[in-house]
Amino acid sequence: MRTQAGGTTLSATSATADARGRTVRFVHARRSSAPRAFTLVEMLIVGALIALFAGLAIFGVQQQFRSNQRKAVIGEARQVATALDFAYNDIGIFPRIAFLQYSLEGLRVESLREYGAPNAVFTDFQTHGIFAGLQTLTIQDRWGGPYFAASQSRTRVAQGRGGSRFMRVPNNVVGSLGNQGFSWPVDTFNNPYMLYNLNINPSTGGLHFTTQLPDGGAASPEASATGNGFNAVVSYGPNQVPGGGEFAIIPGTPTDLGTNTPFGLRLYTGDPQNESQPLTLLGPGQLVGAPGLARANAWGVTYATSAGVSTAGFATSDDGSIPIGITDVGSDDVVFTF
Repeated sequence: MRTQAGGTTLSATSATADARGRTVRFVHARRSSAPRAFTLVEMLIVGALIALFAGLAIFGVQQQFRSNQRKAVIGEARQVATALDFAYNDIGIFPRIAFLQYSLEGLRVESLREYGAPNAVFTDFQTHGIFAGLQTLTIQDRWGGPYFAASQSRTRVAQGRGGSRFMRVPNNVVGSLGNQGFSWPVDTFNNPYMLYNLNINPSTGGLHFTTQLPDGGAASPEASATGNGFNAVVSYGPNQVPGGGEFAIIPGTPTDLGTNTPFGLRLYTGDPQNESQPLTLLGPGQLVGAPGLARANAWGVTYATSAGVSTAGFATSDDGSIPIGITDVGSDDVVFTF
């Protein structure tokens, strides 16, 4: 056996005789069993393909994760809206979202903890900071909660953080915004769910918050009912402000409480990214007049321009080119109207 150039090994494997009686040996050539190494070019090609497929897989996982987050928010917003409807049927007003998770006794316990009196909370029951007034006894008599319960899946990593945040609320006990607060449901982007009760102004086409009092009184000239109202549970989406594209706003620590920034158009103040900082729900005085109109008309550019409200404070598209309201095309917000 001997090896030729090129790695071919010659090996005599059989012998026979020809017609003249001579012995003829047949030699078979075979390849050496030694492994052949990859070339540098082949290794680079394989590495590039692995990187490409890994990138596509990561992108697909990220897209699926965002899709799952949004689906979770849509489903939960529907649950919150259903709970609000049930509560409205019982007591005749929409309560604050935070109260939906409590029984009557649970509310009294929370009221004693926050206000020092077991029934004080019932004067602060209606949404948008309008106090329940004469309805307090009706609420205590007819409240059938809890109407909404957080499922265990809300805290799973696959769906985001979810859970709840401490939210200070306007109160009638001290007559202004105080330190009283409650556990407020938040979505998978850590936004507290917000309830929008809006009416369309028939003369301008703009929007205003419905702040009609239970006894028929109105908190402001804008509060008179027009019959063109609607309600919606809203999540401010990944950018955590009303409207705009998913990456249009980088959440930080907003200090401007006015309506000339997207942060100022939210229905609460505080930074949802900072979990050590309590959030504060807006009071009635911040939902009427020019600030109230700006916040209501953040619903969409069409309503804002119809009512003559500036869109300067709106969140914009991701490239910053156009203002985008809560329900405009390109908005990252989740809205469930009911």
